[in-house]
Amino acid sequence: MISEFLRAFTPTDKVFAAFAFVGTLFFFLRVVWMLIGGFGDSDVQDVAHHADGAHVTHEHGGESVFKLFSINSITAFFMMFGWIGLTASRQFEFVVPLALLCGLTAGVGSMFLIAWIFHMFTRLQSSGERFDLAATVGQTANVYLRVPADGKGRVHITFDGIQRELEAVSENHQPIESFKNVKIVRVIDHQTVAVTPLE
Repeated sequence: MISEFLRAFTPTDKVFAAFAFVGTLFFFLRVVWMLIGGFGDSDVQDVAHHADGAHVTHEHGGESVFKLFSINSITAFFMMFGWIGLTASRQFEFVVPLALLCGLTAGVGSMFLIAWIFHMFTRLQSSGERFDLAATVGQTANVYLRVPADGKGRVHITFDGIQRELEAVSENHQPIESFKNVKIVRVIDHQTVAVTPLE
């Protein structure tokens, strides 16, 4: 039955159908993967990363850029290009160039829509939660996990009424035991600070 149905398709219809089915399959796999916690896409990871309290407020490279090209948006392009192109070709019997134009328009439009949704979701998640790690310099923290002479430990700091956990290294290359109070002297990276023990 399926083979008879496909035999009625023109070569162009088959191309549209391939895009539609593959795009739809990947779209639903992505949704299921995200629902079970397998955030494998970069744009979703960005959401989680921005919501992390240890993220520095200045943006690096593409983090602040409206992300048009991602796995989700490209999957949406394939799906909508296929279905709209197939509908234009089969249902409305448009000529091939016009059907292609309809498919491309729908595909590109869906890419922008998905990119905009994730962009707004990122801003929503990070709003009010992101803090400037550099603002912690000079603040007092408490060692949660021993800071070795050369290596990383962890400290707790209460900032803006919220307790946050940061990775820490010893500025003076001297070990700092757990539960000691320390002073944050500089920022190493987006989640690591250098500390010195308080006298």
